[in-house]
Amino acid sequence: NILKQKIYTDLEAIAQSRVYHIESFLNNEIERLKLISSRTQLRLSLDSYNKEGKIEDKAKMNKILLDAKSSISDFKDIFIINLDGKVIVSTDENIENIDYSSGEFFIKGKKRNNLFFLLDENDNPVIYLSGPLILEDRVLGVAVIVDRNINRMYHITKYSTGLGETGEIYLINKEGYMITPPRFVNNTFFKQKVDTLNSRNCFLHAVLPEESIKEHHKPRILKNYKGIEVLGTYK
Repeated sequence: NILKQKIYTDLEAIAQSRVYHIESFLNNEIERLKLISSRTQLRLSLDSYNKEGKIEDKAKMNKILLDAKSSISDFKDIFIINLDGKVIVSTDENIENIDYSSGEFFIKGKKRNNLFFLLDENDNPVIYLSGPLILEDRVLGVAVIVDRNINRMYHITKYSTGLGETGEIYLINKEGYMITPPRFVNNTFFKQKVDTLNSRNCFLHAVLPEESIKEHHKPRILKNYKGIEVLGTYK
């Protein structure tokens, strides 16, 4: 029992440590979005362009976006979407005038800063950052950053110190699909479905009382996504 408790305690500590590092990474990504969306000249130019449609205002916005992209190598593209959902200026001219009105990153980005894990046009995993451009309490549009920085998150989950020869950590989204690769399998992004006791328990927080959640969090012996019996926990 003492040995088992020691293993359980170590496993929980490792999981919590990775949660802390991942949350720090994601918060830092949101801060990078804020650095762009808070630029006064960008918002003033967008406001003027929305009202008058002057090419000069579009040129000013384009320069700001290009400067931001060139200063941060992780940024694949940056673009601005108007309130109708159409791209009005972008570091990639090919996506100008594309309609994203039904896109989740646009819909949620009108209300607050958000982060999404998606696939780009070449099926490479990327991070989409989106948030409102606001001037004098008026939402003018949505700023979107396509960020290739997702590999840094992979490094956090693949860091194997404390996990022995067989331990692995991965993230799943709310549908249960992996969004970071496990230690021994690649090419799992949005492809590997995880339907385990732990993955199901992950999403019970909204309907269970706090006392029950604590019990669900405890490490336990269960079958993993490959059907192999393991000791597992989640955070």
